[in-house]
Amino acid sequence: VAGKSLINLRADDKIKARLETLFGVALPGQPNKMAAIGTRRALWLGPDETLLMIEEALVAEFMLSVKATLGDAHYAATQLSDALVIFRLGGARRLDVLAKGCSLDLHPDSFDIGDCAQSLLSHAAITLAADSDDSLLLFCRTSFSDYVCSWLKDAAIEYGYILLDNN
Repeated sequence: VAGKSLINLRADDKIKARLETLFGVALPGQPNKMAAIGTRRALWLGPDETLLMIEEALVAEFMLSVKATLGDAHYAATQLSDALVIFRLGGARRLDVLAKGCSLDLHPDSFDIGDCAQSLLSHAAITLAADSDDSLLLFCRTSFSDYVCSWLKDAAIEYGYILLDNN
């Protein structure tokens, strides 16, 4: 997804309200949930860990604001934009493609808009987020992105895949 930066945020509940004010999105309080406003996303990764997706042009200002607002509070905010790749998977058969290598139940009755989960796709660690009716976000390490892209193409061949832009 072009123009987006990723930040791994680790913080306890005591300072989350200040972070939510800065980010503009309420951080998810329930496991495997995602909160979104506009193009910003906050994905629950653990009790004290959230993955933030923010506009690339605003990430430096956001990081400075976090530091200024939180001061010496106990937290960690790490930019991951170079470490992770984001794929947007669309199409009527996207769940069939993923089912070939991911053990998660991605049926809309089980994995609906606002849900996210960490899993494996074949041999690669991924995070999936359902952010719309007709597509999913797939996050993976940059070092696995070629493998994941090739795997997705191969798994989608029987459905006549179309590779749009990787953004």
